[in-house]
Amino acid sequence: MIKIFNKIIPTIALTLIITSCGGGGGGGGSDSPTPPATPAATSSISLSSEKGYVGGTVSVTWSSTNATSCTASNAWTGTKGTSGSETFSLEGAGSFTFEISCSGSGGSGSASATVQVFQYDKQTDDVTNKTWDAEGFATILEGINGWVTSFDYSGEDSTNLLTVTAFEPSDSSFELDYSGTTADGNSFDFSLVFSDWNTSATLLYDPDDTENAAYALIRATYADAVVDGFLTLPDYFSTQGIDYVSSALVEIFTSPTYYLIPTNIGEFTETDDVPSSGTSSKTFDTLGYYYEASVDGGNIYNGYIVADGQGTLDFDFSNNTVGGSFTYDTFVPYTSFKEGAGTYNLITQIPNQTITLSNGTISDNSFIAQIDINDGETTGSGLIKGHFYGPNADEIAVNIILLDNDSNENDFFIFTAGGIGQTQ
Repeated sequence: MIKIFNKIIPTIALTLIITSCGGGGGGGGSDSPTPPATPAATSSISLSSEKGYVGGTVSVTWSSTNATSCTASNAWTGTKGTSGSETFSLEGAGSFTFEISCSGSGGSGSASATVQVFQYDKQTDDVTNKTWDAEGFATILEGINGWVTSFDYSGEDSTNLLTVTAFEPSDSSFELDYSGTTADGNSFDFSLVFSDWNTSATLLYDPDDTENAAYALIRATYADAVVDGFLTLPDYFSTQGIDYVSSALVEIFTSPTYYLIPTNIGEFTETDDVPSSGTSSKTFDTLGYYYEASVDGGNIYNGYIVADGQGTLDFDFSNNTVGGSFTYDTFVPYTSFKEGAGTYNLITQIPNQTITLSNGTISDNSFIAQIDINDGETTGSGLIKGHFYGPNADEIAVNIILLDNDSNENDFFIFTAGGIGQTQ
């Protein structure tokens, strides 16, 4: 049976082929072949960048095939050539889509491309009614006659969060609000208004640069508190490449409680503007408040000290990790630094303090890591927390808290600091 089917099927196929090709009994010739249909037009479009910044530009390039005309729509309009390139100024923040539709005798085709535009204010910009992004730690000390009798802390986790709000109503005033709960469950709330009528300023100098004022000591007096703030001068730090963040070390005296709050103020990098891959190294300067105490009086640098240092943080955006280290190498008596004379009686007995990061992670536009120090003389651990600031996460600011881990109850230290830096 199989052999019969094998013979029949080819015969039928051959018969069909012969039938379809054979003439129909008359004499006329075959019809002319139908010409192929004209293909539809196609369009393509591309942008010089998929993200941009207010005040910048973006270039739009497009092309087409089988088209006689093109029309732009959405973020641009008008009749366009079948190919070309144009540059546009970015005047507002948001998502903007450039669409091109090209047509010909065979039909039309369209294409589109989108740019995300971000806007950031610089610290040197004149702004009105602006709420800046802000973050900080709160170190809370209870003291009598200069001796710390207890220590508390706010800003690490959900049980003792610190909320910081920075509002600039005008060129001549600034508001800082702090509220939180300490690890012991005590709440605090401060609303600080700095203006011409209640504020005095003293220029301060970087211990490594005593010719150019880098900070200002801002003092404000309230009914229930005296506040000192060591503020970075935006004009000076702008010359160093820092435009979108400033830092302050705020002291609040409400006897017998003393609050020391490193605070960073600026424009957080938008989450979509943070790189999702690649690496970046940021160098930063840090200024810290260092309290060292030896109950037995054996420490010659016992008391309050300002520490100045530098470091590098290495960010891996592909793996969302951060590492690095920083070193404090210049130490100044606290009272001398507050005078702002520009010349300091440096404390040379303190060895350089190198602090290393571990278990550092990036989350959206922020990062956090554990920090440790163990130089044979000083042993401590703590946290470094910070955010990216400005376009493309190029700038950073950090808050630092470091506490003594030594079991010697007669010798302890508390270290609180802030720092700002940028991509190198």
